[in-house]
Amino acid sequence: MYRLQHIPDTTAELSNGKKIKPIATLKDNSGGICHIHKEDGSYVLLRLNKSGKFSMAYQWFPEAVQVLIKLAK
Repeated sequence: MYRLQHIPDTTAELSNGKKIKPIATLKDNSGGICHIHKEDGSYVLLRLNKSGKFSMAYQWFPEAVQVLIKLAK
C-alpha cells in the first residue's frame, strides 16, 4: 500500500534523462516510489522502474487517485 510522503522529493529523473519536480511523492513498504507531476496542465503518475529512473504509469492506483483529488481542489 502506497502512503503519501509528508514533503515530496525535490527532484526525480525520468527514463529520458529529464529532471522534474514532483508535487507529491508516494512510497510503499517494499521500496516502491511514485510521483505525481503536473505537466502542461495535466497530472502525470510516474513510477520508479528497474533502472532507478521514473516512467509514466498507465494505471492509477487508489491511493494516488485520493492524493490527486486533494491536489485538484
